Amino acid sequence: MTRIGDKLKELRGNLSLFDVEKGTGITRTRISEYEKGKYLPTIPTLRKMADFLEVPWQELCFLYLEDLYTDPEQRSVVLEWAKSHPESFDENWFIQRFKALSQEKQEELLAKLQSILKQSET
Repeated sequence: MTRIGDKLKELRGNLSLFDVEKGTGITRTRISEYEKGKYLPTIPTLRKMADFLEVPWQELCFLYLEDLYTDPEQRSVVLEWAKSHPESFDENWFIQRFKALSQEKQEELLAKLQSILKQSET
């Protein structure tokens, strides 16, 4: 099991997997896999789950980060940063920050992102 999987199962309580599937659009098979720790959900999936289960999605994000970073030192650094920047969990925060950049910086950032995405495809 994973921290996020345990928490999702706990939050689901007496709701069936089918109930959660109907409420989130996430298949019950996938929800079960998240709960068993077979897969980690994506951030948008966490948002859907949090909204449906009526919990702050940042709470789920912290558990997600704990599961994602298995090295204790890395985990400590990432969690410390995340706790001191709660606004960064809002997807609009990224968009607002991007729009505030100069045209030159936006182009530079997009070029870097494209490079990273190309590297991840290989």
